[in-house]
Amino acid sequence: MPTMQPLPTYLTCPEIAAALRIEPSTAYRWARDGIVQSVRVGGIVRVPVAELERIAGKATPSEETT
Repeated sequence: MPTMQPLPTYLTCPEIAAALRIEPSTAYRWARDGIVQSVRVGGIVRVPVAELERIAGKATPSEETT
Protein backbone atom coordinates (compact mmCIF):
# COMPACT_ATOMS: atom_id res chain seq x y z
CA MET A 1 0.00 0.00 0.00
CA PRO A 2 1.48 3.42 -0.93
CA THR A 3 2.26 5.82 1.87
CA MET A 4 0.06 8.87 2.07
CA GLN A 5 1.63 12.30 1.97
CA PRO A 6 0.35 14.76 4.58
CA LEU A 7 -2.00 17.36 3.20
CA PRO A 8 -0.62 20.90 3.09
CA THR A 9 -1.83 23.24 5.77
CA TYR A 10 -3.49 26.43 4.58
CA LEU A 11 -3.83 29.86 6.16
CA THR A 12 -6.21 32.71 5.41
CA CYS A 13 -4.96 36.02 4.06
CA PRO A 14 -5.51 37.76 7.43
CA GLU A 15 -3.40 35.04 9.10
CA ILE A 16 -0.65 35.49 6.49
CA ALA A 17 -0.85 39.26 7.00
CA ALA A 18 -0.50 38.95 10.77
CA ALA A 19 2.49 36.64 10.47
CA LEU A 20 4.26 38.96 8.02
CA ARG A 21 3.11 42.19 9.69
CA ILE A 22 1.47 43.48 6.51
CA GLU A 23 -2.05 44.67 5.80
CA PRO A 24 -4.59 41.96 4.90
CA SER A 25 -5.32 43.84 1.66
CA THR A 26 -1.68 43.31 0.66
CA ALA A 27 -1.98 39.56 1.28
CA TYR A 28 -5.18 39.44 -0.81
CA ARG A 29 -3.49 41.41 -3.60
CA TRP A 30 -0.48 39.07 -3.58
CA ALA A 31 -2.85 36.09 -3.91
CA ARG A 32 -4.83 37.78 -6.69
CA ASP A 33 -1.69 38.80 -8.60
CA GLY A 34 -0.05 35.37 -8.25
CA ILE A 35 2.80 36.56 -6.03
CA VAL A 36 1.82 33.78 -3.62
CA GLN A 37 0.10 30.54 -4.58
CA SER A 38 -3.43 30.38 -3.29
CA VAL A 39 -6.71 28.51 -3.64
CA ARG A 40 -10.28 29.58 -3.05
CA VAL A 41 -12.27 27.34 -0.73
CA GLY A 42 -15.90 28.30 -0.31
CA GLY A 43 -15.11 31.88 -1.32
CA ILE A 44 -12.24 32.18 1.16
CA VAL A 45 -8.71 32.65 -0.15
CA ARG A 46 -6.29 30.16 1.40
CA VAL A 47 -2.50 30.21 1.14
CA PRO A 48 -0.31 27.16 1.82
CA VAL A 49 1.99 27.46 4.83
CA ALA A 50 4.89 26.70 2.48
CA GLU A 51 4.17 30.00 0.71
CA LEU A 52 4.38 31.87 4.01
CA GLU A 53 7.74 30.21 4.67
CA ARG A 54 8.90 31.09 1.14
CA ILE A 55 7.87 34.73 1.42
CA ALA A 56 9.21 35.06 4.97
CA GLY A 57 12.53 33.64 3.81
CA LYS A 58 12.82 36.42 1.22
CA ALA A 59 12.30 39.14 3.82
CA THR A 60 15.37 40.98 4.97
CA PRO A 61 15.86 40.53 8.70
CA SER A 62 15.53 43.81 10.58
CA GLU A 63 18.70 45.04 12.18
CA GLU A 64 18.71 44.75 15.92
CA THR A 65 19.54 47.77 18.00
CA THR A 66 22.27 47.25 20.55
